[in-house]
Amino acid sequence: MEMRFGGAVRVAREALRVAAIVVTLLGAGCRPLHEAVRPAEGEFYPPELRAVEVTGPQELLLEFDKPALVLPESLQLDPELAVTAPAAATETVALRFPEPSVAGRQYAMRAAVRDDNGNTLQFVISFYGYNDRLPGLVINEFSPRGSASNPERVELFVREGGNTAGAALYNGVGRNFDSKIVFPDREVETGEYLVVHFRPESAVVGEERLNFWVPEGSGLPSNNGAIALYDTPNGRMLDAVIYTNRTSDSDTNFRGFGTRRTLDRVDAIVDAGAWQIAGSLAAPEDAVWADNASPTRSINRDSLSTDTDRREDWHTVPTRGASFGAVNSDERFEP
Repeated sequence: MEMRFGGAVRVAREALRVAAIVVTLLGAGCRPLHEAVRPAEGEFYPPELRAVEVTGPQELLLEFDKPALVLPESLQLDPELAVTAPAAATETVALRFPEPSVAGRQYAMRAAVRDDNGNTLQFVISFYGYNDRLPGLVINEFSPRGSASNPERVELFVREGGNTAGAALYNGVGRNFDSKIVFPDREVETGEYLVVHFRPESAVVGEERLNFWVPEGSGLPSNNGAIALYDTPNGRMLDAVIYTNRTSDSDTNFRGFGTRRTLDRVDAIVDAGAWQIAGSLAAPEDAVWADNASPTRSINRDSLSTDTDRREDWHTVPTRGASFGAVNSDERFEP
């Protein structure tokens, strides 16, 4: 499953004629959105920032619930980047950068807008520079049950070459995760394998430049988890895998997944279209079976990296069959 730039925004507000708020945007982009709850409509409420989308190296769109005028003197970017704003109030405000943003670089922007009634909204957002050369990536292999000599890892297969700047891999999903990595500026070629280490002591596998370490990584869930790949942090989901050693009968809580956190992550992946399920709601039987995994028995796609967003794409390899940094094994573990 391949998509391009997206994102989300969390907004808090005060019900005052002049409101000052801070908006935290965890990644460049557009939908899905988290909309603030308005206690009432009327002329005494400032504009509501509903979405932010990076549409190119020189454009950032801000979407409000009503026409809003950006106050030019309020615009500040770090790292510094020149920006211009339209002179009229509109619901969708296009900010322009005379010089292109740097692909994958994180920017913080402070700004203020005003509606026709004089209500003011001040906010701070972060976004990532547009990357029009994002490679085609797919989660290809993972090891949820690591050891000191074989720590938890995730492998990504490069279907189409490009630059990884700004892409993000989560132990979890964009708004509900235990750890993540935002990839640096790195050129990759079709057919290569990226190895992401979820523990700092994990040794290089294969070519060194294709190895990445999750900051402060503490492993992966052994039995019941979700891994998701995004075009930008909290942007649009490119690929995902869910795995478990539970069944619908093994646990009556949270549809058999055992915890609210895991269920929410599974539902987020299904809602994003990154995982196919048999019924109307995800069940443990839709997930990849994890109970046969071990430190040397990873969970793989086939040697062709077949991706249909279903549990059938995955199998556990025999003991010592893990193949991080190389073509996957088609052999299957037989209990």
